[in-house]
Amino acid sequence: MRVIGDDKFGDELVRYMPDLKRYALSLSGKLADAEEIVQETMRKALDMRSQYREGTDIRSWLFSLQFNAHRSMIKQAVRRRTRETFDPDAAEAYPMPANQDDYLLYTQAEELIEKLPREQKQALYCVVFEGLSYQKTAEKLACSEGTVKSRIARARSALIEMVHEPEPQRQLAAAAPRM
Repeated sequence: MRVIGDDKFGDELVRYMPDLKRYALSLSGKLADAEEIVQETMRKALDMRSQYREGTDIRSWLFSLQFNAHRSMIKQAVRRRTRETFDPDAAEAYPMPANQDDYLLYTQAEELIEKLPREQKQALYCVVFEGLSYQKTAEKLACSEGTVKSRIARARSALIEMVHEPEPQRQLAAAAPRM
């Protein structure tokens, strides 16, 4: 693809398009948005061609244009959302923000998970928090898929046992010296 006949500037734009696509995808996380960002970057580059100085690193110039295009798109989306009228019925469809009880539950869960053996904790984090499949987790932890399933099952059992453990027992266990 060539932009304009024997145009060195246009050839450079085309040359860096794959890099711009990858960067746009990393910025937006969505392919459709990334394509829109790249298109806007190309439009701005052509519009601002007179401002580009020969000998300047065109790649970094394009990335700067792209970052600014992405930022502008985010600002426009925020402005659109804030202009929308408030509908109380629609507001009920959205989950409530976390409160102090939710934070305490999260903190307690985090403390319990930290008490698990390292292998169980790693498997649990990969599958539950990172969303990896058992197979991907097995590859990441260099073990078999069955081992991952076993570690998660043992972690789950241990967490259930810790939750159902009477409170004084938990306090005594936490205060006891570890060997």
